[in-house]
Amino acid sequence: MAGRMTGFDADAFRDGIRLAFDMGAAPELDQPDQSQVAFHFASQLVYTGPTDGDGVPFDPNSSVTRVVPNAVQVPCGLEYSNVADERTAFGTVLPSRVKVTLLDEDYAKVKDATYIVVGGEKYVYHHSEMPRGLFDVGLYSITFVSESDL
Repeated sequence: MAGRMTGFDADAFRDGIRLAFDMGAAPELDQPDQSQVAFHFASQLVYTGPTDGDGVPFDPNSSVTRVVPNAVQVPCGLEYSNVADERTAFGTVLPSRVKVTLLDEDYAKVKDATYIVVGGEKYVYHHSEMPRGLFDVGLYSITFVSESDL
């Protein structure tokens, strides 16, 4: 069979997966923003004058401002892996991890996140898995590790 399957409704599939992500999310308690995953991005330096290819300003008298992008929330699935209690003489073997599963459209919005916050806990980026898919829909998984376990 050449090409993609005809009759597959990618938008309906995405809607169904997002509904499943919402159903599996922690209930919103006193602080609704803390129960959802918030994706955070690295700050960037913005200069008032032109810069070279490496982002260094041509004019040393240019002023600079640090810009912190707003956190982004998108529907996603979460898998917690708490292995922080496995200790050896060297300390914690593996920090607690959170594996975040995202649809392609939502992944595009957060793929450059350097850390996430969920339930008031900060998890830093560890790695991304190879994307998977179902016909025209991509599925992505990103693993973050607990900052408090590092």
